Amino acid sequence: MLFRSIATVISAALFAQSVCAALTPAQVVASVEVVTTLSASITKSVSVITTKSSLNTISSTSKTVSTGFTKIVSTIGTFVTGIEDTSPFPDDAAQLVVNALVAVNLITSIFRRAADVVWSIHSIFAQFALTAPIVAVLRTLEGAIDSLAFALIGLIPTKSNEVSDAQFTLSTSVTDTISIYDQTCFPSLFWPKGKPVCIG
Repeated sequence: MLFRSIATVISAALFAQSVCAALTPAQVVASVEVVTTLSASITKSVSVITTKSSLNTISSTSKTVSTGFTKIVSTIGTFVTGIEDTSPFPDDAAQLVVNALVAVNLITSIFRRAADVVWSIHSIFAQFALTAPIVAVLRTLEGAIDSLAFALIGLIPTKSNEVSDAQFTLSTSVTDTISIYDQTCFPSLFWPKGKPVCIG
């Protein structure tokens, strides 16, 4: 239900963009907020599971995480396409975009928190062999983040340092999460007191 309502917001935003190929600063800010909302929803969805959660709950949550990150990748892709059809903003308009990035903490806080929270519950997903779909979409997300950063740098060249710094922070977080989820893990016979053994 949550992702369905978010999808409605995305559809409205993308329709507005399609009316005029070039994005306005307000449309860029709106797209930033959509990605932020998606990121926050992932954090919320995984916050409910613990080592005592049922297998059904854990399995359902892992699918929600994969779906959530996939939606982010798709949204970023459409966002990047719109940015590439837009001429670079002058400094005053660029500042509006930077203000939005700072206000919602798109890359350095909310977005990073989603990756960090998923990292923190790796052992739960690993115990039940649910990590493969998540690491696959995280690899795709890593590329999407780079594409978004490069597109934003081209859109707001006078504020490129702010974007580059944020990209580095988030990319590091996602890369760390990928390295954890990419491990080969063996379920613990003593779960939940004992964690799965992971190598790699």
